[in-house]
Amino acid sequence: MTRSTGRFRSLLTLSLLLVVHAAAATHSEADAAGTAAWAGAIQQAVMARWTYPDGEVQNVPCRLSLTLSASGIVESASLVAPCGTPALERSVVRAALSASPLPLPKDRKLFRRELILSFSKP
Repeated sequence: MTRSTGRFRSLLTLSLLLVVHAAAATHSEADAAGTAAWAGAIQQAVMARWTYPDGEVQNVPCRLSLTLSASGIVESASLVAPCGTPALERSVVRAALSASPLPLPKDRKLFRRELILSFSKP
C-alpha cells in the first residue's frame, strides 16, 4: 500500500465515522422531539381532566411522578414534592388518574414506564 492510499483510507474512515456520528445526533434530535410531543399529549390529557380548586391562588408547578402500563394506563400518580394546598395536590393527582389511559408515543421505542411531568394552573 502506498503512502497516499493509506492516507486516503484514513480520511475515508474518518469521514464514515463523522457521518455515523451525525446520523446518531440527528436520530437523537428526532427522539427528543418525539418524547416532547408525547409529554405534551400527556399534559393535554391531564389538563383536560384537571378541575383547579376554587379559591386556589398559588400557581406553583406541581411535579407528578407517573407509572404507566404498556397500554398507557396510569398505575400510580404521586407528587414529587409539595406544590401547594392539599386540595390542589389532590386535584392534580386525581386528574392524572382520571385521564387514564394516557396517550402513547407515536414511536413505541420512546415509551417509558416512569415519567415526571410538571403541571401548572390552567
